[in-house]
Amino acid sequence: MKVGFIGLGVMGRPMALHLHKAGHELFVWARRPAAVGDLPASVCATPAELGQQCAVVFTVVTSSADVENIALGKDGLIDGMAPGSVLVDCSTIAPEAARKIAARLGEKSIHMLDAPVSGGAQGAIDATLATLAASVSVGSGTVNLSLAGAVSVTTNTITTDTLADIDNSDVDSGGAVAITANAGSEIHANTIAVALSVAAGSGTVTLAGGFAEAIAINSIGGSTQALIEGGSTVDAVGNIGVNVNDSPEIYSNIVAAAVAVSASSGSVSGSLALAVSVAENTIDGSSRASINASDVTSTSGDISVTTLADNQIDAVAAAASGSVAASSSVGVSIAGAGAWAKNVTTNQIEASIVNGSTVDADDSLDVLAVDSSSITARLVSASISVAASSTGAVGVGLSLALTENEIGGTTTATIADSIATAGSGVSVIANDGVTLAELESLVSRRWRELCQRFGL
Repeated sequence: MKVGFIGLGVMGRPMALHLHKAGHELFVWARRPAAVGDLPASVCATPAELGQQCAVVFTVVTSSADVENIALGKDGLIDGMAPGSVLVDCSTIAPEAARKIAARLGEKSIHMLDAPVSGGAQGAIDATLATLAASVSVGSGTVNLSLAGAVSVTTNTITTDTLADIDNSDVDSGGAVAITANAGSEIHANTIAVALSVAAGSGTVTLAGGFAEAIAINSIGGSTQALIEGGSTVDAVGNIGVNVNDSPEIYSNIVAAAVAVSASSGSVSGSLALAVSVAENTIDGSSRASINASDVTSTSGDISVTTLADNQIDAVAAAASGSVAASSSVGVSIAGAGAWAKNVTTNQIEASIVNGSTVDADDSLDVLAVDSSSITARLVSASISVAASSTGAVGVGLSLALTENEIGGTTTATIADSIATAGSGVSVIANDGVTLAELESLVSRRWRELCQRFGL
C-alpha cells in the first residue's frame, strides 16, 4: 500500500520506519528536507502532492494549527487526496479542531480518523505504542451514526552474525585459551489499539460501531559461531574452550479492545464491536562451536567444545469487545473478539571436531550441544453483548483464541574424521529440550566444572 507520512520528529520518524518495514511504500513531506535524512521514502514537494499518491496519510505534528494548515491550507491534503482516502491524525489536538477538519474533508468524501498515540519517543523506537480512537454521536435526525476504528501495527527485525575465530593461525599459550561467542538479542513489543463508539438519539435508526486491531510481527535471526579452523595450531598449558552461548528473547504483548454503545428512543438501535489481536514471533538462527581441520593440544587441562542455545518467546495476545444496544422498539447488539498467535523457534545447533582435526587433552575432552528453547503463549479472547428493548432484542457475542507454537531444528554433537585423545575421558553429548539444571545431572562433575570455568 502507498502510505503518506507527515511529521518526522522524535515520534513520527520511528513510526514511519515501522510502516516501511511492514512492506508499505512510503511517501513523506517535511517543512525541512533535512528531516527526511536517509529514511527510505519518496519525498513530495507539498502535502497536496503527497495526498495524490496515497490512499492513507498519517500526521504526527505539534499543534491543532499545524494539522489544520497541513490538511486544509494552501496546497494542503484536501487539494490532493481522493474521495474515499483516509487521513489518520496521530497528533494530540483539540476535539473542536478535529471535528472542524473532519467536516471540511468530509465535504470531499475524505475520511478522517482522530487517533492520538501515547508512548513517547522511546515508545516509538521500541515499538511500544497505544492507538486510541473514539467517536460520539448524539442527534434526533432520521439516522444517527457513530463509528470508531483503531489500528496499531509494529514490525521488528533483528539479524546479527557473531563470530569468534582462530583461522589459519598458530597460538602458543602459557595459560588458558578461550574462544567465546555470546549473543543475546532482545525484542520488547507492546502494541495496544482501543476504539470506543457511542451513539444516542431519538430518530428512526441509531447505530454505533467500534473496531480495534493490534498486530505485532517480531523476528530474530542470524548466526553465532566460535571456531578454530583453517589448519590452525593451538597449544596451551591450561584449559582450552571453544564456546557459544546464544540466548535471543522476544517479549510481545498485544491488546485490542473495542466498545460500541447505542441507545435510542426511536425504532431501531444497533451496535457492533469487533476486536482482533494478531501476534507472529519467530526466532531462526544457527549456533556453532567447532574445531575444524586444526590441531589443538592442552598439556595440563581440559578441552571443551560447547554450544548452548536458549531461545525464549513470551507472547501475550488479548482481544476484548463489548456491545450494548438499547431501544424502545428493536435492539440488536453484536460483539466479536479474536486473538491469534504463531510462535516459532528454530535452531541449527552444532558442537563438533571435524575434518582431520587432532585434539589432545591432558584431562577431559567434552563436546556438548544443548537446546533449551521454550515458548510461553497466553491468549485471551472475550466478548460481551447486551441488548434491551420493549419489543424485540437480539444480543450475539463471539470470541475465538488460536495459537500455533513450534520448536524445531537440529542439535548435533560430533567427532568425525578426526583424532581425539583425553587423559580422563571423552564426552560427546547432544541434548534437545532440556534445561541446564536438568543437564547437569547428565554430564557429570566435569560439566559443572566447565560451567564455572568458562562462565556458562
